[in-house]
Amino acid sequence: MKQYAAILVLAILVFGGQAQILGGCRNPTGNIGQLATCERVWWFGKWIPYPTVFDGQCVKDNIPNRVLDAGYVNLTGVNTPELCIAKCKVMPTKLPNTAPGYKLAGVEFGYQCFCGNAVTPLSLVSKTECDYPCPGNAREMCGGRNRMNVFATGK
Repeated sequence: MKQYAAILVLAILVFGGQAQILGGCRNPTGNIGQLATCERVWWFGKWIPYPTVFDGQCVKDNIPNRVLDAGYVNLTGVNTPELCIAKCKVMPTKLPNTAPGYKLAGVEFGYQCFCGNAVTPLSLVSKTECDYPCPGNAREMCGGRNRMNVFATGK
């Protein structure tokens, strides 16, 4: 029965219009829930806590459905997570009468910086898949090809 329930979660998430989270999502009651109510996500064969604080997790990104799609900055030659976070904190929002800044920043493909308030869909991957050095500090990683390191901006 448990295997059937896991397959049901995946089917609902994929075919019901919900975001797929590497196999499923469980909220505190164990029932199927919206992305925002997930308590745990299926990751490499085990349930792990859903990240409530983003501190560089590597997530899968794709075009045209960007994980963070509110804003973009090209930081060729200077990108670092810290610089991207600073840019996203002050970037004007797309909504009228809204204070500038976003809650999340993501670095990708070395020089790209994306901003947003939610990671959708969340598809965690191994941190080793975010393997592009940052041009502004080669000791840090700035995502990879269709891979993004996501950070909270503190906003």
